[in-house]
Amino acid sequence: MGEKRQAFVEKIKGNIDDWNVEIGKFRNKVYPSRLMAQIQYRKQINLLGAKRRLIEVEITELQASDEKVLREVKAGVDMALKALAG
Repeated sequence: MGEKRQAFVEKIKGNIDDWNVEIGKFRNKVYPSRLMAQIQYRKQINLLGAKRRLIEVEITELQASDEKVLREVKAGVDMALKALAG
């Protein structure tokens, strides 16, 4: 795997680690909170988990891709990262 690809994969893996931390924070808040708050936190946990799984699929495709596919996957991942940030 090229250096650019490996650096990109490592960047995305770092983002996944950050999301795992955020998911953990939500989980820690779920238990002591009221029912409505629990529902909201669980929605957030599910949403973040789904987005994380999509990114993990993209990483798998990225690691097995050629340069043309790499550009396409990178564009998709960048869009997903922007969606998570927003």
